[in-house]
Amino acid sequence: MSAPLRMSFDVACSVEHAFTVWTSGIGAWWPPDHTVTGQAGVVIVLRSGVGGRIYERTSDGVEHDWGEVTVWAGRRCCHTSWPRSRKETADDHRYQG
Repeated sequence: MSAPLRMSFDVACSVEHAFTVWTSGIGAWWPPDHTVTGQAGVVIVLRSGVGGRIYERTSDGVEHDWGEVTVWAGRRCCHTSWPRSRKETADDHRYQG
C-alpha cells in the first residue's frame, strides 16, 4: 500500500476565491481529456454541500457520475470521494489564509 500523495501550493488570491475556483469553477480548469466520455464540450459540475454530486454532462444531456462531496466546511475545506475510478480514492482540499 502506498502512502497518500500530499501537495501544498500558494496562490495569489484570497482563500474564498481559491475555494470557489476549485469547486464552483471546476469546469473552467478540468482537463477536457480527463473525462469519462472524452467528448469535447462536456460540462463538469461539482455540487456544493455534503452529498453533492461530481459529474460530467455531455452535449446531448447524458450525465456520468464521478464522485460525491463527503465534507463541506464553508469556504475552507472540501472532501470528495471518487468511487468511479478504478480504485476508490478520496481528496481532502483545505484552504488557509
